[in-house]
Amino acid sequence: MVYEGHKTGMSETTFDKLAITVSCLCTSNGEKFPGWDVLLKVGCKLGECRILLCEPGVKHKLQKLQLNFPSDDVSFALKDSKELSWLARYL
Repeated sequence: MVYEGHKTGMSETTFDKLAITVSCLCTSNGEKFPGWDVLLKVGCKLGECRILLCEPGVKHKLQKLQLNFPSDDVSFALKDSKELSWLARYL
């Protein structure tokens, strides 16, 4: 979400656009793409926790999503991740 926001300049995006971005980031960094179903499950969990604001209604590819925290907070929390060290380049 942070990378997508920086790339587009928009605070909200659709699940479809976000999934495509995740796929591209995984591919370019030698990671396995988790799949659409896994991304949807993660997105729903983040929505339940109010980390993501999700457009009400049916969960679908065009559902609008928005980060519910400042992107700087997310960047700070993830910048030193040892599991995904490449992620810092995109925050």
